[in-house]
Amino acid sequence: MEIKTVSIIGLGALGILFGSHLSKKMGSENLRIIADVDRIKKYERNHVYCNGESCRFNYVTSEEQCEPADLIIFTV
Repeated sequence: MEIKTVSIIGLGALGILFGSHLSKKMGSENLRIIADVDRIKKYERNHVYCNGESCRFNYVTSEEQCEPADLIIFTV
């Protein structure tokens, strides 16, 4: 099975590291960061950085309808 879409739950040090790497390799449209609304607002307001580089992630809440991910990474 080929992994085409990835969802990450937990955007701490490891979540940012994996998210940054995967978004460069597979495109940010195929990577989703799952978080609650308040946390998403915080990420968008303060931005998320990996090694000084701003990350542009695709944020979704757990309530949003979307296609299932091929891989889910828990970094909590």
